[in-house]
Amino acid sequence: MTDSLDASIEGPGAAMATVTNGAPESPLAADQEAYLSQYAKRNYLLYMLIVLVSLGASPFGDMSVFVPTLAMRLHAPTWIVALPTVVDYSISYIPILLLGWLMGARASRTRVYAASVAAMYLPILALAIALLRVESERAMVVIFSACVICYSLALGVTILPCWDLFARIFPDSKRSKIMGQAGALGQASTLLTAGLAGWLISSHSPLPYPRNYAVAMLIFASNGFVCLFVILGLKEYKPPVSNEPKLTFGGYLAMLWQTVQTDDRFRATLRIAPFAIALVSLTPVMLAYAVKYRGFTGADDKALFVASRPYVMIPGLLLFGYISHRIGPARVAGGLAVLILLAVPLSMLSWGRFQLVPLLMITTAAFGSLFYVLLAVMRSADQSRMHQYLAIYYTACLIPGLAPLGLAWLMDHTPNVALSLIMLIAAIVAVGFLSPRMSRDV
Repeated sequence: MTDSLDASIEGPGAAMATVTNGAPESPLAADQEAYLSQYAKRNYLLYMLIVLVSLGASPFGDMSVFVPTLAMRLHAPTWIVALPTVVDYSISYIPILLLGWLMGARASRTRVYAASVAAMYLPILALAIALLRVESERAMVVIFSACVICYSLALGVTILPCWDLFARIFPDSKRSKIMGQAGALGQASTLLTAGLAGWLISSHSPLPYPRNYAVAMLIFASNGFVCLFVILGLKEYKPPVSNEPKLTFGGYLAMLWQTVQTDDRFRATLRIAPFAIALVSLTPVMLAYAVKYRGFTGADDKALFVASRPYVMIPGLLLFGYISHRIGPARVAGGLAVLILLAVPLSMLSWGRFQLVPLLMITTAAFGSLFYVLLAVMRSADQSRMHQYLAIYYTACLIPGLAPLGLAWLMDHTPNVALSLIMLIAAIVAVGFLSPRMSRDV
């Protein structure tokens, strides 16, 4: 692979000057385009296979709906219902800063990512076993919380190599379309499994509680281990760094701070992007609101929500990818914030099963926000130091990612205040990403 990389750098690709969205492409980006063109079909097919397998199993371990539903079955408080996604989008980012220091530019992202995926699904297997063997509900709440936290901390280790690998297997000119296609394909795969997952937790399940949830966790984990082996087949572009300096951790932090101070384009993105993390985690909070205050309590209401999401998200994600390719991911992220801004008052006016409409709006917009904000960050980053830029971004998201935990607590005590804060955050993201300067820069 090194020989192929060197040949592509020294060959015609080094002299290329292509254009992406009207802006001249850097020599490094041109080298990346030339190298990845050799493996474009291979990487595309393997990546789509990973998406197909992982998202096909996602309804059985969905941290925004399925796992919070399990928490509610355990009669856990609302803050625990919000815990899985809060851990996913905040606490799980803690290892990223350290990992960004340990990972050099030449380190294989496929190997690091595959190893971290293995560690991520072990707590899910432990949770499945506990559901089968532990009878005390209080003990299960503790085990559930511990497994989710361990899973999410391991997920935090996967995030950096995952998205750095994405940037290394697809050039910037193709990422928006591929992201939209992958999201739609993943949701299409859930059409085959979402109904089964919803049926498994419904009143018509063939398995009694908690065996039905245990089987779901086993399906979720086993598919994750399948993805591990597919990841190792991806071909990544490694930046041509011959003498990579070995920094102390203090020197590494100083370099990250200098990046924030000197890179105006990245800093402009960083001012808005962390607020969007608070929106990404809204689904369980709004689901709890619908159940507690708006009559979303029918026997199969939540199962219907799980089963119907793909039918809304598939066309939505395809549309997001197409629009992002034409107008840029920042504008798409701003538009998704507007969608959330409209869904919240609609939720306040709806009752019973009609809560499905605002819940589907929020879920689709929140899911899309996670990816298109990330694409905006990638576009504003230095391609040769992508892992360091991503480390800065995820570290900046640590505190905003805790917002749904506070919102969930407020939802128990003053729901109107919680809803007002959600609309305020959505407005900040919408105005920030749709501003003329941000749209021009990103």
